Amino acid sequence: IKLAKCKGGGWTKSDLVEYDMAFSNPRNMREELHTFKVEIFDSLDELPEDERELVLTAEDALKSAYAPYSHFRVGAAVSLKTGGFLNIYTGNNQENASFTGSHAERVALDGLARESEKSGLDKIAITSDSPEPVTPCGSCRQDIKEYEDLAGAPITILMAGSRGKVWRVLGIDALLPLAFGPANLCKI
Repeated sequence: IKLAKCKGGGWTKSDLVEYDMAFSNPRNMREELHTFKVEIFDSLDELPEDERELVLTAEDALKSAYAPYSHFRVGAAVSLKTGGFLNIYTGNNQENASFTGSHAERVALDGLARESEKSGLDKIAITSDSPEPVTPCGSCRQDIKEYEDLAGAPITILMAGSRGKVWRVLGIDALLPLAFGPANLCKI
């Protein structure tokens, strides 16, 4: 099979480079191990003050979640550093009968977009009523990736549960390895 790959990393019809898809020849195969680090805090008190406040802000947002169908309430808070100022945007999940509701992370990120603040995202905190820390779904991970790419630096992602335990990762790559993003798109 011959495929075309552009210099930026995505697939296109120009800038042809031949790729042999040698699936039948294991001698051409390489393996890579991708790992990531999760920092685990048993209590909010172990977090730096700014991160603790961000999780508490996400917990406040959780209280306004509308989840009459799943009964799984989620709150999120994002911090944005611009011009020496720190802005915080919150969101919570909003369900509807057609099950096409909005996720807390996306609502918070949409707050950035409404204010035309699409770069400078620093941290995001996600929490729920679940005893264990809650992680963003795949779609929300993709949205976080988009904002991280715009920020130009890894985002701190804080995931909390109702028992006080918090997981912290640096960068969406920890939750979305081998991610697809703007760099993968090439103009044809």
